[in-house]
Amino acid sequence: MPRVVTVRGRRLRRLAFGAFMEAMQRLIEQKQELLSQVFMGMSAGETAALLANREKLGMLVMGAAFADAQGLAETLSILTGIPAIDILEDENIGLDGVADIFLAWWNLNGVDFFLRATADLADKAKGTPLMDGLVSSPPASITASRKARS
Repeated sequence: MPRVVTVRGRRLRRLAFGAFMEAMQRLIEQKQELLSQVFMGMSAGETAALLANREKLGMLVMGAAFADAQGLAETLSILTGIPAIDILEDENIGLDGVADIFLAWWNLNGVDFFLRATADLADKAKGTPLMDGLVSSPPASITASRKARS
């Protein structure tokens, strides 16, 4: 795997494990904040209707993400090392550049491989003395991903 890639004139470096884990934690926090903004105040029926309408859900998620452009820029800054102010104001980056940079970071750091490997490891460790009580069942997103791959 490469250790450095250049996207939109910015050099992105592969993260050390500790920095990678910190970045993943920030992504989880950002996702939780975003989803709470999208679904805040909705009844169960309204939430179910919204989940069934992917186009409307996508628009609401995008709206919530861009409503907190500073938070989005800060998260991308943590992931990539690009200053948040540059993400917000550099004309060479722009909206499509944000997507390019995030995708390059994702690929550079092997996030897909990491997610698959940790899910597989959790499956293999089930029932072993080391993991008893630590892994009850994989999250629904991982289970759905596995079913889709099968």
